Amino acid sequence: MASANPLNLFAAQSLDRAAPELASLFQEETGTEVIVKLGHSGFLRTEIEGNLPCDIFCSADTGHPKALLTALKATKGFVYARNRLVVVSREERRFMRSTWLSLLTDPSITIGISTPNVSPEGDWAKVLFKNVAKVYRSEPGASIISQHAIPLVGGNHTAEDLRGETAAGFMLRHGVDTAVVYASDTDRMKKEGLVIYEIPDEVMPEILFGACHPRSGKCPTKNCDAFAEFLLSDKAQAVFRKFGFLPPTEKSVKL
Repeated sequence: MASANPLNLFAAQSLDRAAPELASLFQEETGTEVIVKLGHSGFLRTEIEGNLPCDIFCSADTGHPKALLTALKATKGFVYARNRLVVVSREERRFMRSTWLSLLTDPSITIGISTPNVSPEGDWAKVLFKNVAKVYRSEPGASIISQHAIPLVGGNHTAEDLRGETAAGFMLRHGVDTAVVYASDTDRMKKEGLVIYEIPDEVMPEILFGACHPRSGKCPTKNCDAFAEFLLSDKAQAVFRKFGFLPPTEKSVKL
């Protein structure tokens, strides 16, 4: 039987495996039904701004929750997880001696990214490109990475377009040579036969996933507070780790 006041969770598409499991665990513990709506963070924020009922918004960045907090559309912002980026390619002979840097700086290689402003994965990729241009300024091609980066996920592409494959798999299937995506999908990308290139810390953006309590929510405040607390619990963080996410640091918990 459905709860009289279910908790509506709007979760970033990158949480497509973690969010349903977290919802199920919380419901088992508390009896509160959690209804999960997945989507690109920018789209979800727009729906919240339009007053679509949402009790907890788990974004793939801190920018969208902060914007809602600033506009007084939400309260109680916090960081619940972290992530990293990787460079991904198909297993092809021409890439056998490639490195993450050579793939990004070669202007003849097209790079798939998510759509900035809609999918934070694309925003983080843009930050990465700026960091590479600064740290590797003497490397040919380091300053023009964005010029051969193509947004292919987000924008006019809905989550349904992926049909169960990873963002990297989708982008590589649609004509680009390589992709910059979240590391949290590494296990699935390996199953798709893709090659993963780690990116060093010196250019890695600090990728924080933030959440907030939108004012459009209908669920009792005590239930929302309980779910927010649950997200930071050892049990929930174990779920995040299971699906490739990193825990927040002590200094990064509050927005």
